[in-house]
Amino acid sequence: MRIRFTTRSLLAATAVLAIIFATATIGLRWLTHKGVEIHQRSITREIIQWGNEYAQINNDASAIRAAELIGYIKTYYVVGDGYRGPDESGRELEIARATSLRQLVEALEVYTGLRFGDDHAAWSRWAESGKRGEPDDAREPPN
Repeated sequence: MRIRFTTRSLLAATAVLAIIFATATIGLRWLTHKGVEIHQRSITREIIQWGNEYAQINNDASAIRAAELIGYIKTYYVVGDGYRGPDESGRELEIARATSLRQLVEALEVYTGLRFGDDHAAWSRWAESGKRGEPDDAREPPN
């Protein structure tokens, strides 16, 4: 049996390949976008959980953990180029981040009496001084 390639069959084969390529390209974009959305929603839940859990400060050790977490949450899967899902899941992630940071900062400020806001470098210095067992006056912010 001999197969004849006519212009019509060549055009049909080209059209089928073009459709397959376009579908695969669109499908891959959708799949990547959907994967980022699922991951962002998971990260959102995790950040909310951290905010709720680590804002329960009842001793120096829990305060140090909360202070260390501020810097981590600020940089953990930040929405930007190369990590962008649907706008809605990105907004939810950033709202969760801001809420958790606010919870941690408020709890730390109540516990320590210090007012560093969300300055993670200042909280990190405070946490490091607490780990070394420095006296309370060493924990004061610089003037």
